[in-house]
Parts: sequence; structure tokens; C-alpha cells
Amino acid sequence: MIFIAEAVENVTWVAGQFEPKSTIEKEAAEGGLFCFRLRLLDFSRLDQETLSREFKSGIESSRTIWQLRVEMMNLCKKAIHAGSVSRRLVILDQDGFEYVHIFKINSDRYASWHHSTYKTFHDTAIPPKVTRSGVVAFELAEDYEQGRLTIRNGTLSEV
Repeated sequence: MIFIAEAVENVTWVAGQFEPKSTIEKEAAEGGLFCFRLRLLDFSRLDQETLSREFKSGIESSRTIWQLRVEMMNLCKKAIHAGSVSRRLVILDQDGFEYVHIFKINSDRYASWHHSTYKTFHDTAIPPKVTRSGVVAFELAEDYEQGRLTIRNGTLSEV
């Protein structure tokens, strides 16, 4: 597990791997582990006040959306879809509660803003040894203070 605030402050590269499940993941990993690196660049709460009226109308004001801005490097032999990684990312808060990546926020408007502003990772193809930047969104509890990043059925460790 990686402490998010510390990794962002130090702009730390994190090595990750997991056992591929889908046919596409297995092909990219060529029968081995699905390997990648992440660099955590920023982790901040989405300020809904900065969104235009058009986008703001699609997001419930009571929701607490956080954005983890990252760079991802593909270490597999073939191109991968970043969604293979982002959908497995999990944040554990200070009390041990678990939060998973959200792709859609009940609003095509937000999804459109999210894509145009940062390019979400869900469908981004990343060739081998190439780095792409993007955002992974999470809905966290209102009392969120600090957390750790982990990955389902895999490992994350500082490089």
C-alpha cells in the first residue's frame, strides 16, 4: 500500500502488478503478470464551483469527488488499456474503509468534462514502455482526511 499524500509530495513512481483476468490482459502480459508503473501527481477534491453551469447541473452537490492525477507507464510487451489498472485501484481511508474508482458520475456532462479536461484512463490505450497522463476519480466520504492506495488482487510498491 502507498500513502497517497506522501507519494504525491515526493512525486513517487509506484510499481504495480496483478494477475490478468481478461483475455486482452492475458495477451498483453503474455502469460505472466500484468505490470505497470504509476506516478502520483496530484490528489484533490473536485471543486464543483469551478465547473460551468452546464457541467455542474449533472453532479449532485452532496457528492464528494476526488481526482487522482497520475502518469501510467505500460511495462507489458503489448499495448494495454489503462482501465485494466484504474478499475482495480482502491483507496483505504484513515479508518480502513474502501473506495473504488468511479467511471461514471450519473452524468454524461461530467464524463464529457472529465474526458475533455484530463482524459480518463478507462479507454486509453498505452503502448509498451510509453507513459500517458490521466485522472482516476473516486467518491470519498465527507470526513476523508488521508488514505492509502492499493490494488485489487495485486501489489503496489515504491520504486
